[in-house]
Amino acid sequence: MLQLILVVLAIMLTSMYLLVIVNYVNPSNLGTNSATSYGNMTVAGFEALQEAYKKATSPAASAFGVLPTTTLVDQPAPAVLGSTYVDGGLAAGFIPSGYLRALPAAPAGYIWSYGGNNVTGVHWFCLSPAPGAGNITTEAVYLGLLKAQSRFNGHFSVTAGGQSTCGDTSSSPPPAGYPADYVATLYPQAW
Repeated sequence: MLQLILVVLAIMLTSMYLLVIVNYVNPSNLGTNSATSYGNMTVAGFEALQEAYKKATSPAASAFGVLPTTTLVDQPAPAVLGSTYVDGGLAAGFIPSGYLRALPAAPAGYIWSYGGNNVTGVHWFCLSPAPGAGNITTEAVYLGLLKAQSRFNGHFSVTAGGQSTCGDTSSSPPPAGYPADYVATLYPQAW
């Protein structure tokens, strides 16, 4: 009987010890519901788009056969296709030409788009709620957008107002409440 009591005590002490030394991880925080994961997703997406833009505008692009020219000159960025495409021609301009393999992952309900001025050559990439999605920016998504803004200091804005504010150069104040309607815009730097 004494041995049984000792075994039960040993099990209890071992389980209390394990509870103290093991950090419990809440499984609901392992998914894509945290500001860190949204921030990482946004940064990775904008970095992929920035790299594709550099490839598209690099003089070396023609040397490696990416563009159908033979001279090493600055290449124009792919044209903005405007309202013809929901994404402004992002997929049509960057994927078939080999600058981008696929569009980067985006938070649920969000889309990537491409815009700017074909004449001046000033372009931008935007992450915004899909048309008709409405106010879907949660606090975690907003904090993730701010994380991306700190990564692309000076060439990035986070603005309120939905997809119509893609391309705005100044950031909006934080939302008064959630959900809200915020977008992130990156002005890519050519090679």
